[in-house]
Amino acid sequence: MDNDNVSKQDKLLTKFYASPPPNDFKWDDFVTLMKRLGFTLEFNGRGGSHCTFFKDPHQPLHLAKPHPDSVLKTVYIKKVKIYFDEIGLNDKGEPNE
Repeated sequence: MDNDNVSKQDKLLTKFYASPPPNDFKWDDFVTLMKRLGFTLEFNGRGGSHCTFFKDPHQPLHLAKPHPDSVLKTVYIKKVKIYFDEIGLNDKGEPNE
């Protein structure tokens, strides 16, 4: 991964893990962060806002794309932090040791 990608990922992780959780974390930034952490995104295929992020097919993360605005709700940020902890990712996006 080149320095620009690492820098962007680091900035997004820092903002994502801020305390209190940010109330202006954009969906597109969240998708970028998840993809850089190795996740793929799939929508339900029926045109709705519900989607699933996969890194491991046995540990999916189900969310709904925010609408009408594109800001991720803090409750989802908290849910994702718990999910990261459950699958063993730390606040640097690396496996817990």
